[in-house]
This record gives sequence, C-alpha cells and structure tokens, in this order.
Amino acid sequence: MKNLRTKLSYTLYFVLVAFLFCGCENKGSGKATSKYKTIQIEGCDYVIYDHYSGYVGYGYMAHKGNCKACSKK
Repeated sequence: MKNLRTKLSYTLYFVLVAFLFCGCENKGSGKATSKYKTIQIEGCDYVIYDHYSGYVGYGYMAHKGNCKACSKK
C-alpha cells in the first residue's frame, strides 16, 4: 500500500509539473514594439515612451526641460 501511494504521488507531481510547463503560453504577437511621442502641455514638452509585447507592457512620461516656466526658475 505504501509503494502505491508513493507511485501515485510521483505521478501526480509529474502531471502537475507537465501542466505548468505546457499550460503557459504568450498569446501576443511575439513582436516587441516601442513608440516615442512628444506632447505639449501648457507650453512644456513631454516625451512619452511606450513599450509592449503582446499583452504585457510598460511606459513612462518625462519632461524635456525646455519650456519657458523652467527657464525662469
């Protein structure tokens, strides 16, 4: 009985590991894309950077530092 339980637990462990490795798949296109865009808000320029691959992505917005309000300070 003990040998049967050991075999059963090893079999379940193997099935679980196989499911985890085979069940994960990236559904996106597989091509990573990046976009830069410049916008202007109240006379200040900002750079927007978007990077994404499939359904996963990130981005940020940074101030260029060349506006009139920045030069007065």
